[in-house]
Amino acid sequence: MLRLMVATWSRRRSARHVVALGAGAALVLCSAACTGGSTSPTDTGTGSPSPTASSGLARTDAQAVGRTTIREAKLAATVQGDLDRFGRRVAALRPVVAALYAHVAALQRAAGVEEGPLLSPTPPPAVTPAGAVRRTALALDAAALAAARPTVDQLAPVGGPVAGLLASVAASDTALAAVLRGTGGGAPTAGPAATAPTGSSVDALQAALTGEYAAVYAYGVVGGQLAAHGAPTSELDQARSGLDTHVQRRDRLIVMIQAAGGAADPGAGGYALAFPVDSAASARRLAGLVEARCAGNYAQLVVGARQPAARRESVSWLRDAAVRQSGWTAVAPALPGLQPPPPTS
Repeated sequence: MLRLMVATWSRRRSARHVVALGAGAALVLCSAACTGGSTSPTDTGTGSPSPTASSGLARTDAQAVGRTTIREAKLAATVQGDLDRFGRRVAALRPVVAALYAHVAALQRAAGVEEGPLLSPTPPPAVTPAGAVRRTALALDAAALAAARPTVDQLAPVGGPVAGLLASVAASDTALAAVLRGTGGGAPTAGPAATAPTGSSVDALQAALTGEYAAVYAYGVVGGQLAAHGAPTSELDQARSGLDTHVQRRDRLIVMIQAAGGAADPGAGGYALAFPVDSAASARRLAGLVEARCAGNYAQLVVGARQPAARRESVSWLRDAAVRQSGWTAVAPALPGLQPPPPTS
């Protein structure tokens, strides 16, 4: 795996950090994929595009991974530059850099890229600390949209595993932007679609449905504990929003399973909680854990979906879960659905 390092030069020579990111290597990969490299753009006879020589990925997948790596690496370099310039005044950007590093490392592993040349941070001058934070939030929004786009491309959608990775990166970028704005927890969620089949496996849908049953139960506990311990109205609204969202998804998944030819599993009367919930603090922790676990189910739906409409809905759910998780924990997950849920102890 690429070693992500920050080397500090002498302040007398140059008061900046140089971030070791693999943007150059990703550019080579992306260029080879976009031009066809040494491989033919035709099918291999197995129904799948030819893999690129450098990565083993299908050409469409390699293009998407390469472009996303470059985008995330450039954003990380710019944010690092703002940190170098303003220090503690933009401390909120430190988790952003850490998450972007994790994105780049995961993307490079997917591409089979081990190392890349140095990329120097070059943010534009004369920006204030508040302006740097606002600019980063806007850039994360744009990066999230760009990362998610290949997953729902009507003409050349990426394969399942790459779609899951890109959707996770997009969800993380969205959650990072929400944390910077202080708006986590109330993200709008797409309403349930009509009755279009998902194209995902029934097993993945059943697993997601089980997660929704448990989430609805858990949010009932969360709301009750928050109310009992005098939580602010904003948190009670946040809990109600989470409950309503998971009820909608539960009902939507039942329709999806039936449309896919399956029979939806019934929910249980109650569910064991991961830890005792007897305070507002433990209620918040439970809500964050619920969203983290649901994100894992949504990521699997993205991987298994074979239709752009199904991908779009699953990607939307994953992004919403990441934002809701960050709203309860005040920390945006680096790779929601691909990283294990936070510990409960």
